[in-house]
Amino acid sequence: MNNLLYTLVIFFVRWIMIVHGFRYSGNRNIPKAGGAIIASNHQSYLDPAILASGSPRHVHFLARQELFEFNWFFKILISSLNAVPLERRKFNSEGLRKTIDYLTEGEVFIVFPEGTRTPDGTIRPFKPGMTTLSLKAGVPIIPARITGAFESWPRTSNFPKRRYPISVTYGEPIIPGKDESPDEICRKLYERVTNLK
Repeated sequence: MNNLLYTLVIFFVRWIMIVHGFRYSGNRNIPKAGGAIIASNHQSYLDPAILASGSPRHVHFLARQELFEFNWFFKILISSLNAVPLERRKFNSEGLRKTIDYLTEGEVFIVFPEGTRTPDGTIRPFKPGMTTLSLKAGVPIIPARITGAFESWPRTSNFPKRRYPISVTYGEPIIPGKDESPDEICRKLYERVTNLK
């Protein structure tokens, strides 16, 4: 049932995005098999669906626990997109264990290293927590950059504001070295994401 909901939601999102001028590039950089983390800037509530609709594979993503308590419809929506709940400002043990398990089993996860949506459209500093996930699970990180979603649905608006062209670019994978620290990988990832066009 969850796979059916996922397929229906992604089909609907892709249709809406195409109508509104959605474009994506570089999705060949997402490995055809094996675990991977897609790490992107965070512009709006649309971002998980935008990244999932551009991916050739089913994805999971991390979501704050509060989002599952927002309302019943939103809970069903994010659950259909394979969301895994995490406590705010920290990885809870259950969410962390589940995420690592999914990654080692070959699943793809979407994460937003900024931790929250941008307030002004700029890319905020990244937090190194997701690089720890990559190191523990031994999976590559795919940098991604979203543009246009902030203009379409800024943080200050409760609903989409206006039609605006949205695009997402997936960059070449980063393979974290065992001798690299999470902070070093995080800095490399930030540079890759900000340099994507």
